[in-house]
Amino acid sequence: VDRDKIINGSSLKSGDVIIGLPSSGLHSNGFSLARKVLLEQAGLNLKDYLPELGSTLGEAMLTPTRIYVQDVLPLLSKYQVKGMAHITGGGLVENLPRVFPDGVQAEIDLNSWEVPPVFQLIQKLGEVAEEEMFRVFNMGVGYCLMVDLLDVPGILADCAEAFVMGKITSGAGKVLFYREGK
Repeated sequence: VDRDKIINGSSLKSGDVIIGLPSSGLHSNGFSLARKVLLEQAGLNLKDYLPELGSTLGEAMLTPTRIYVQDVLPLLSKYQVKGMAHITGGGLVENLPRVFPDGVQAEIDLNSWEVPPVFQLIQKLGEVAEEEMFRVFNMGVGYCLMVDLLDVPGILADCAEAFVMGKITSGAGKVLFYREGK
């Protein structure tokens, strides 16, 4: 990529918006905790059909990781994407700050998307604290784009699955969670 086209988050500022793209499931992260809770503690079998998952446990755990190239590339040529983060191990808590310049942080509205059933099941059966869930898993958000507020309507129109999940504010490089409305 041309040096002047590198997306590294350096132009992020307070007022920018975080747009999420849904994950397809676990995305190969957090399997130690998932296995411990679901297989060891709860005693479930990978062949067990779980109505809340709409599949067997094995199918839910082995859902292929979603690849975001086809979603993101068209947006890069049309909008000024200031930062991007693939939400892998470490969840939103560790992956978003990797692109933050000094002086900004993220504020994420936990009511802006539905956490998929596989994560709800792990949290419930393992009595795992919400904070730990967001540190280990993607919790249903596989990719994030950080953009100017003015680009949000166009991006949401061009990418049907995209949703506004938070904003960039002044701060010390952290990811803060809150619940709006609901």
